[in-house]
Amino acid sequence: MALFELGLRTTNVTSANAALEIIGSNTTRTKIYEIGATLVTAVATSLGLGRPQAVGITPVPVLVQPEDPNDVAGITAGSLSAGTSPTTPLIFLRRFTGSAIGQGFIWTFPKGIVLGISGITRSLVLFNIVGGATLDVYFVCEE
Repeated sequence: MALFELGLRTTNVTSANAALEIIGSNTTRTKIYEIGATLVTAVATSLGLGRPQAVGITPVPVLVQPEDPNDVAGITAGSLSAGTSPTTPLIFLRRFTGSAIGQGFIWTFPKGIVLGISGITRSLVLFNIVGGATLDVYFVCEE
């Protein structure tokens, strides 16, 4: 298995909306090892990470990039928007609240959060609970 990364700047800053959806492979289980973000704008923001109740429909995926340039291209993707956005998770795995430019977090998952190959288990969402600063966000995964 190979390691991949993806860094994006979020565009959806609306409360009760997804800032980022991580969409796993439909052929192999993806493991998420790290997610980090910093606030680009000074807006009071509360974020949560969890599995959505419904995945995004017609997302606009950006594929992860391999850490080793000799590895094949990744098929896990990050999406900043979708025709129909992913819904609010029932339970959040992690939460963050901040309001100053440069504030942020690095969440690590030593054994990896596993994304399934179908249904809601294939998706993980960083959700704007309240407010919504623009974020520089990244994640590290293994396929």
